[in-house]
Amino acid sequence: MAKDRWTRMAHVFWVLTLLTLPVTSFRFYPSAFGAMVRPLAFGPLIIFVLLQAAAVLLGRRAWPRWGWALWVPWAAWLAWALVSTGYALSQPGPPPYLGTTYPQRALRAWISLAVGQLFFLGGLWAHQARDEATLRRSFRWLYVGFLLVAAWATLQTIAIAFNHFELARWIDNTQAWVVLRGWGDRRRVQGLAFEPSWFADQLTRLYLPWLIALWWSGYRFGPRWLAPLNVAGVFVLLFWTYSRTGLLTALAVLGLIGLLVLVRGWMAGHQPTARRLGRGLWGLMLGMAFLALVAGLANQRYDYLRVLLDVPQGKPLIYYFVNIRAGPRLAYAWAGANIYLQHPWMGVGLGGAPFYMEEALPEWSRTILWEVARVTSPLHRTLLNPKNLYVRVLAETGIVGGVWVLVFLIVWLAASLRMFWRARDAFERFIGLAALWVGLSTLIVWASIDSLALPNFWLNAGMLAPYLTTALAREPAPPSSPPVA
Repeated sequence: MAKDRWTRMAHVFWVLTLLTLPVTSFRFYPSAFGAMVRPLAFGPLIIFVLLQAAAVLLGRRAWPRWGWALWVPWAAWLAWALVSTGYALSQPGPPPYLGTTYPQRALRAWISLAVGQLFFLGGLWAHQARDEATLRRSFRWLYVGFLLVAAWATLQTIAIAFNHFELARWIDNTQAWVVLRGWGDRRRVQGLAFEPSWFADQLTRLYLPWLIALWWSGYRFGPRWLAPLNVAGVFVLLFWTYSRTGLLTALAVLGLIGLLVLVRGWMAGHQPTARRLGRGLWGLMLGMAFLALVAGLANQRYDYLRVLLDVPQGKPLIYYFVNIRAGPRLAYAWAGANIYLQHPWMGVGLGGAPFYMEEALPEWSRTILWEVARVTSPLHRTLLNPKNLYVRVLAETGIVGGVWVLVFLIVWLAASLRMFWRARDAFERFIGLAALWVGLSTLIVWASIDSLALPNFWLNAGMLAPYLTTALAREPAPPSSPPVA
């Protein structure tokens, strides 16, 4: 009975973790988490992990065994990052910048990294049973959290589309009680995240993997029409976030996984009939027309799609990135690459890149980018980051660290593809498709963010890893019938 109470108490905090994921920057958490990344879900998560650890110490539960195999390359990167940080601390190091020393930044970077790893550990620990019932329970509460934030984002969409200033003010004031800066940009849908691009990333990497997998795997969770309706709703919200990275990532991964689903079905000898193919094409055309309509309405207010096709004539390629408002990101990544070239083997230590960024900025960025000129001026100087995780890893941990991060992603994608390709039933296809989406979207998105604390990848990876490693450990079996789209 005591064990049952312990299990129920841990389950309550796991449910709270899943429900509070939409809040990425909780106002009342200390700044030690990071300047902006302060996930509300970390509170219930740490209690869940402590309860599980206490259960292990009391002999009521075993240490999680399944799922670690996929984490080994990341563990190797962590070990190398520790060596790189130690080496950086042993050197004279950069002078303090804006009142901050490198040891302070290194400590904050490791705390931020630990937040992300705890989400992975929490997901891993909650799914050691590796059974269908456990994953269904987690998905149910994850889905409830999605519905709540989707409803809130829909209110924001209505306020934008109909210029409802009173509703927008109420949303901003209400959200400010929870989120660090309320509704920052009232022209863009933000959900409960710190900024619209974070909400787009949340939709793309946290929720879409499960919704797409549910739709295309044939796995049953509610009415069949519910999954495509949810996916359509996500894409509508993505358009209104005006996040090109989020939208283009979702479309690219949708195309890649859709192609894999078709190829797998074709190779298994299950070619669609002409009637079914015709229905599918009509559905695709209607879906594209609907998305085009939404894109047109959104683009009337914010020409984030049109500028992608506006290529400056007779000017260097740099001006194209400036024209599409990606100039600052290119400049920051460029600076990070310059730091890597100056410290190719050991890097500058985890958290060390901001001390070198201003000096490493390319000269063109100081003259044609007002944002760069502003953040490097004496009145508005701030700590800069590469805004690209691959570049950040290279700059802070050198070539060895960069290789381990790529190996980690390759191993994850290989395990996911194997799980999907050799799935024996709809549930295994569901897991394989979700894991593939998580890996492919992260492969793309890490080129536009540099935070390791956001739970969007780590929580899903922790939930899926035990199932993937279980499938890898067994003898291969003939694949089941193809997914049902």
